[in-house]
Amino acid sequence: MGHRAAGIVVAVVVTALMVGCSAGADTTAPEPSASSEQAGEPAGDGAPAADPAPLRQPDPFDLTRHSIDDPRSPWVVVNRRRPLRPATHRPELAVVEGYLVHPRVVRPLAALLGAGRRAGLDLRVMSAYRSHGRQAQLYAGAVAARGAERAARTTAPAGHSEHQTGLAVDLGRASTGECNVQACFARTREARWLRRHAHRFGFVLRYPAGGQRMTGYAHESWHFRHVGRPLATHLRHERIPTLEEAFGLVGAGS
Repeated sequence: MGHRAAGIVVAVVVTALMVGCSAGADTTAPEPSASSEQAGEPAGDGAPAADPAPLRQPDPFDLTRHSIDDPRSPWVVVNRRRPLRPATHRPELAVVEGYLVHPRVVRPLAALLGAGRRAGLDLRVMSAYRSHGRQAQLYAGAVAARGAERAARTTAPAGHSEHQTGLAVDLGRASTGECNVQACFARTREARWLRRHAHRFGFVLRYPAGGQRMTGYAHESWHFRHVGRPLATHLRHERIPTLEEAFGLVGAGS
């Protein structure tokens, strides 16, 4: 065989060997391992959840919503240290069961009396609005009967009484009158119900037991003051016993 023929034979053999090697090689892409899947970014529903939004804190109760000085305000604070200005103030008036009250008190007072009666209670209004002149008469009579010092604990001078605003009512028992405007009223079913439910109608027990240092007056379980549901509910939830403490005022009895 000549040199040219021998070269051709060698080339054919080499090419055949290369083709055989290629045919035997595994060209399939490797399957990803479990560890490689776990190491990668999770897909779809496995994506990390966003941080939850922070809970919104309730707004603090706004105690500046109404004046505590204006005698026309639903939140006016009247006591021995804080007279009405002018002292002869006379509010707008309307009638509930024969008694004069401020017009904003009409519906809540009627609702409170109705709810109490449906609960089987013997509720009635004992006193409501009093004029400056009428309060002056009551105070003079109390001083004559008990002396100035004792009278000051239970009876307001004219111009210092919540009754003059038309926002305060004295409540009692209708049929028997037993314990009306007396210390023992606090132990009646009517008084207990009022302490639990008056705030739902916007009323607060204005002269609570133990509050004389702040209010200036002895405990009166029958005297309720309308301030509106928002403030009445706030005072109950926060367990604030008096308006003086709610508004950061100096105690009227100190």
